[in-house]
Amino acid sequence: MFSVRRPLMTNAQRFWTQLTLLLASLHAANLQADSKSLLSTPAPLEIKHNVSGWSGEMKSYQEDLISAVVAAGESKFGPYKLTFVDKVMSTVRAMIASERGALDTGMSTGWGMRENGAEKVDLYLRAYMKSLLGLRQLIIRKEDQTAFRAVRTIDDLRAFKAGQGSGWPDSRIYSHYDVEVVDANSFSALFPMLEKKRFDFIPLSILEVDTALAAVQETYPDFVIAEDIYLFYPIPLYISVSKMSPAASQRIAYGLKVLFHDDDAVSETEASLAEAGGEVDSDELLFKHFPVAKTVSFTDDQVLLMLENPFISQSASKEITEYFIRHYR
Repeated sequence: MFSVRRPLMTNAQRFWTQLTLLLASLHAANLQADSKSLLSTPAPLEIKHNVSGWSGEMKSYQEDLISAVVAAGESKFGPYKLTFVDKVMSTVRAMIASERGALDTGMSTGWGMRENGAEKVDLYLRAYMKSLLGLRQLIIRKEDQTAFRAVRTIDDLRAFKAGQGSGWPDSRIYSHYDVEVVDANSFSALFPMLEKKRFDFIPLSILEVDTALAAVQETYPDFVIAEDIYLFYPIPLYISVSKMSPAASQRIAYGLKVLFHDDDAVSETEASLAEAGGEVDSDELLFKHFPVAKTVSFTDDQVLLMLENPFISQSASKEITEYFIRHYR
């Protein structure tokens, strides 16, 4: 019989073989550690917030507000990725997208005035704008200034047509008072329509009317704000979160409690952690974007038409109106 004798390994060969096995073992261990690390590190929570349909400064305020709300819970809930969606869409379309989960969060006055769909979202109501969203001034053509100075009652206002964005829920308030409303497809479309006399005034919140007018003044130099006339109606503003995004809803709820100092709901430890992470005061945030909110007042020669909003609950209407009267009348 023949036997095959394998050649003996030299010391050098033995060294390189052992080194190769060692490196392979270390590589396998690193891969296993990386795998465990990936499994233990949660992916950032992705939140898509809709700002479509609002004027420029309102969008900026929302972006800062939602950013502060979400960031307040970072130490508690972990990392996140916040994206702002700004597309041309009506309020109703945006609400439907939120119901279906295509948009995670948004801000709208419509949920308090809509019969269907609210059960598909979580709604968070706070005094985000201190009831001033419903305090309106009117952008008009300069040539109509004299005519608007004669407005003293809602009957007088019925002589003019209001321009509103498509699906804006407060259109129903004007219609309720028999003020004719003409819809535009988007906020930006309102201004060329006003120039072409499709309607006579654009009612905007006192918080945004100055910046909205300044943004188009170069294109429409004959637009002005109607002098000494204001409208007020109670209109609630909600942050909505799709119920298809429960993690986002939990985080929004927590962040709002921190931002609006709901001490009963947030422990001292949690509040201090949020503050260390850069808590933003809700009033400071409002005044940063809308400094006029600090100085709202009325003189005896100014006209303030107080309108009711029959499309929200009586309790919400009463609360918002009383807040306005208590702070600004």
